[in-house]
Amino acid sequence: MRPVPAVSRMRLRSGVRFGVAIVVADAATVAVFGDSSIAMFGSFAVVALLFFSDFDGSAGDRLVAFGAATIIGMAGVAIGTLVAGSLPVSVAATLVIGFASAFTRPLRGFFTRSTVGIQLAFLLAVVLPAKPEDLGRYLASWALGGAVATATTLVVLPRRHSGRVRAALATWCRRAAVLARALVGAGDVAVAASGVRLAMDRLVDLSVGIQQWPGSLTRRMRALNGMFATTESATLTMEEFSASPPAPDCHAGLLGEVAADAFDNAAEFVALRSAKGALPILDIEGERRRDLEQVMAWTAESVVARPATVVTELVQHHMVLVLSIVGEVMQGLALTAGGSSAGTSALGVTAEASPAQLVRSNLTPRSIWFRNAVRVGVGAATAVLVARILGLADGFWVVLVLLSLLQVSFSGRGVGRVAVRAASGAMIGLAVGAGLVTAHPPVWVFAVLLPLAAMAATVGSGMGPGWGQGAFSFFIVINVSLLGWPPSLRIVAVRFQDVLIGIAVAAVVTLFVFPRGLGALLANAAREARAGAEALLAAATGLLVDPVPDRSGYAMVRAQCAGGIRLFSQELDAVFHAASERAPELDATTREEAWLRQVMVAADVFDSLSLLADRPADVPALAEMLAHPPPDRPGAIATLVLEEPGTLARRPGALVTTVWAAWWIDHLGGSGPGPVQAGQPGHDPG
Repeated sequence: MRPVPAVSRMRLRSGVRFGVAIVVADAATVAVFGDSSIAMFGSFAVVALLFFSDFDGSAGDRLVAFGAATIIGMAGVAIGTLVAGSLPVSVAATLVIGFASAFTRPLRGFFTRSTVGIQLAFLLAVVLPAKPEDLGRYLASWALGGAVATATTLVVLPRRHSGRVRAALATWCRRAAVLARALVGAGDVAVAASGVRLAMDRLVDLSVGIQQWPGSLTRRMRALNGMFATTESATLTMEEFSASPPAPDCHAGLLGEVAADAFDNAAEFVALRSAKGALPILDIEGERRRDLEQVMAWTAESVVARPATVVTELVQHHMVLVLSIVGEVMQGLALTAGGSSAGTSALGVTAEASPAQLVRSNLTPRSIWFRNAVRVGVGAATAVLVARILGLADGFWVVLVLLSLLQVSFSGRGVGRVAVRAASGAMIGLAVGAGLVTAHPPVWVFAVLLPLAAMAATVGSGMGPGWGQGAFSFFIVINVSLLGWPPSLRIVAVRFQDVLIGIAVAAVVTLFVFPRGLGALLANAAREARAGAEALLAAATGLLVDPVPDRSGYAMVRAQCAGGIRLFSQELDAVFHAASERAPELDATTREEAWLRQVMVAADVFDSLSLLADRPADVPALAEMLAHPPPDRPGAIATLVLEEPGTLARRPGALVTTVWAAWWIDHLGGSGPGPVQAGQPGHDPG
């Protein structure tokens, strides 16, 4: 037996808001309009806003967002009503709106969830079919439901903006600052690295599900996403540091303190939601240039004076250098997240794609989002066609069941298994509701059950596809029964039929329209991204060891690699945002993405080092160690220092570059995870 998933306090509060709003909206719309078909629009406005679109934000953010979503839903009602008179036009419009609504998912956050409103509103009008002469009443009902939902989210257990993502990012930055100071002798490196990992785990936990995760519409939101992506790769690197405690004479004290200050700055900027304040913006790139000049000087001296320890000192110094790079990236992104126009570091993949770039990059059959949008569009259009041809009085159930099953079957690793679980849940929920109708209880029983069923639907949506579909189906039975009181067993039997038709249509679409689920696509994207990363690392190494560096070729490979990583990251986002709980498979995919981003940073470091006056290519023995590494590369480099101190003293840049590049190559070779197997995300009702 599968265990019952834990219930979060956040979902309970959201369920209370939904329960209160649906009771008020149903009572108000029935009292004002009388006709159950009209009242249905106001009721589903609440469903669209508080069940599908409830989110974490300030009161002002929620007021604007819910108001905009209500207006968008009214547009959906109007469009659906205008096209409902013609079956061919209705089917074509459903295909377009279904595709467009699903294709917004890469933008994430509330915007993505709010598009469900226009889809539900449109489909409700098309499947009824709505009458043009009643359009004004439909719109008024939807507006009334939207007003109730908006007022409820502001008054009933209001979400005081917790800024959980920002707070978690700030905590990670502070832990990273502790590690930076520990690396230069001011603390325990192993304990500090463990603190960074704990902060990273908190961030990963927050990224499971999309209610409180930032979207991609604004620069601030994209900067927060960039900070999260950076913490993934940086944490993997930092964990390596705990195995190599720093020596007191690693010459990196000043750089380490600057790196720590940068992390502290990032923590303040992201936690305060503002980049304005007394904290100075640190010029970390300039500090690294000055540090590199000093490294060259003491390396030239140490090769002669302390040849036995110079390689170890360079490795330890490089750890601090890496942290300074991460600190620079995080400070820049935190500034952007705080509203500053200051630029961010150019090292690694830090710039999240803009909405326009996301749309362009996903307009390809290779994209998970494009495939999902095609499935949703084709499925919804087919469901509308079947419902209208068969003359189903409650054809909206066909579309509702189909959309839910398409979503969970596409998000899951086991497509068939997840779809069966969701369909079974829907049937069980409907059967329980039918049993209640058969018992003919008084109306007050349904009235009492309505808010409880709404709460159960909200909580169930985070407990997996079976629980989610079952609870939501039971809620719909209770809600529709109250709107059309008194209910009849015949209507329930018809709904059973509609659900079966929706399941059948979903099965056909699942089998014939892009049948590969998200798990297979994610694994394929991971393989392609890894191949691109390996090619990039080889091209970056060529900048150091080839007599004539091919910089144009490197730039081309880097662009291709960055695109592959972004594609993989987008599909990984789909896994996380569809998940109901954190699973071990999610950690594996997170490590894969972190490794890919580490390669990007390493390649950019190689690129910058290749501009030094001395390159490994100027010392053939060093170039050979990078191009064709011996079994014990660190030992071989140390031996070469003992054998040729004069040569290396004259070309300290070549030695520094070789030691640092070798560390990256060995580190990436040892930390790269195995083949990706997609996680098994739960049901996201949106």
